Amino acid sequence: MCNLDSLLGQIRACQLCAHELPCGPRPVVQAGSSARLLIVGQAPGRKVHASGVPFDDASGQRLRNWQQLPDLFLALPHPSPRNQLWLRNNPWFEQQLLPELRRRMQLLAL
Repeated sequence: MCNLDSLLGQIRACQLCAHELPCGPRPVVQAGSSARLLIVGQAPGRKVHASGVPFDDASGQRLRNWQQLPDLFLALPHPSPRNQLWLRNNPWFEQQLLPELRRRMQLLAL
């Protein structure tokens, strides 16, 4: 098993889909060995691609508003503004699920 720094370096250097991407690949990744929470995103937008900072855009603002997640695996919708329709059609997500997730995260002292 490789160490975390080595793994992150390999991810950042990945060029497997270079031929598919008009702006070129730029895997944006941040991780810590002591982290108690893992958030995985995909297909960062142009701002994140340019800055190299995970969730450095409107999606990140929404994610930070949602954050306070518990120690469990849960597929969340991407926090992109493009998901406005899904969020509008699924009000339970922000009205019921997020408050419960925040409560559980507070119990974990995250």
